[in-house]
Amino acid sequence: MKLSKYNKFVKHNNNDYLLFNSISGSLIKVSNQIKKDIETKNLSEDNFKKLKELGFFKKEEGDERATLRKKYEAKTLNHLNKYMFITVTDRCNLGCHYCFEEKNQWINMSDETVDALIEFSKKFLSATKTDSFGIGWYGGEPTINMKAIKKLSSFYKDFCEKNDIHFSQMIISNGTTFNESVCETLINLGIKKAQITVDGIKEDHDKSRPYLKDLTLDQMSPAQRSQAQKLNPSLSLNVINNEKPKENLITKSCFDEIIKGIEKYVQKGGEVSLRMNVNSKTIEKTTQLLDDLHKRKLFYRNENGGFLYAYAQPIYDIGSCGNNNYESSGCGSCPSKTTTEDPVTVNSMKVSEFAEKVHIIKDWYKSKGIKWFDHSNEMHFTGDTCTANKKYEYVVNPDGTLTKCTHDVGKPEKVIGSVFDDNVNPDDMNIPNTSYDRFNPFDDKECFGCEVLPICMGGCKSNNNAGEAKEYEAGCSTIKYSYEEDIIRLYESSKS
Repeated sequence: MKLSKYNKFVKHNNNDYLLFNSISGSLIKVSNQIKKDIETKNLSEDNFKKLKELGFFKKEEGDERATLRKKYEAKTLNHLNKYMFITVTDRCNLGCHYCFEEKNQWINMSDETVDALIEFSKKFLSATKTDSFGIGWYGGEPTINMKAIKKLSSFYKDFCEKNDIHFSQMIISNGTTFNESVCETLINLGIKKAQITVDGIKEDHDKSRPYLKDLTLDQMSPAQRSQAQKLNPSLSLNVINNEKPKENLITKSCFDEIIKGIEKYVQKGGEVSLRMNVNSKTIEKTTQLLDDLHKRKLFYRNENGGFLYAYAQPIYDIGSCGNNNYESSGCGSCPSKTTTEDPVTVNSMKVSEFAEKVHIIKDWYKSKGIKWFDHSNEMHFTGDTCTANKKYEYVVNPDGTLTKCTHDVGKPEKVIGSVFDDNVNPDDMNIPNTSYDRFNPFDDKECFGCEVLPICMGGCKSNNNAGEAKEYEAGCSTIKYSYEEDIIRLYESSKS
């Protein structure tokens, strides 16, 4: 027997150590002497047996990474569990400074495309055996096209029930439309999980995520002007006058609408994953938002089963992707990007800087006794990865074209197929090779030698420019830069 390559000793209080294994997720506390005994394999038979059962020792034959690779590749080819992000519209009512989406279709999914998607799905789910099927309703702002969501959700629920397929669904929304009617409809459709985004406290949020219609041309970033032209094609994007931008540009608080909507949805039994987009300045104030949500008792499951949890992701210059899967096999939503022309860039962060500051949020959770270990959840090997390089998972665009990543919505050069195609089985489809398909973390030198590989599986395939020469920072999971701290917090959380 030999020690696992993925054992990690972390000093904890005087001469004691924490021993963690990132494959099994096992975590124990040992004395300095036991640490030495483990390293020299000078253990009692009883201790050796316990450590072996917990995954700290492996069989001598072969490299354990070969086993991990086999399981990882099996996940990418697995046809039993299928998933789709369905972009029912790429229209949006907000004008976020840092929006990464092209939004160049600027359409709602038509009735014709909805019908074609239904026929495609029937064949797709029947072409190979399917045990489970999941949907992530996506946009733009998906609730702008509730008509399509209603028809498709009802179809999938009925089809899966008849064919003994486990069906799950969630929605990724900006939360501004979550009025009584929308919340009621979502819950009745069985869409009881939502990822909603805020950019910190009200003051910060309303500056970076205003309603698009509230902005004048001279107040818009390049991304906002591009979206404004979609709303009004005749609009000139050139700022003719040189007047100073208005100081008070907010006419209606987007933040207030979102919080009201969240409360309605949670009260009706919805589960909200609240994503807090932060930069190097706003992350310092997130505890104010958390305190407010705590006073509203949103962190605790109510009589209808509804509750909220909050986590953070950085806004920074080239994007990032945390390892925060929420009822989906993909990342659910991609982190935000800025350009040198965008107002928020000056305070943007690299993921390593974010890892240093996110303790602010972790400390808040600890102080409230809320046992939810964020920013490094799933601290063990699952072999799972994202939609981008899973064979039986797609992102459906509003026009019915198919891509492999939510980053690629509306990008013609990334299209790999269409719901109007006759062939639906990926084994039969003539899908052009993408960089996502070519990327395998076990073939990548940087990933292969990384101690957190079993946890992150190569990180975000889009942000690390999968399959190309790159430096990883953007695509890596936060845990790479806070590994020891996260192990300590995991241990202390388990004991509190």
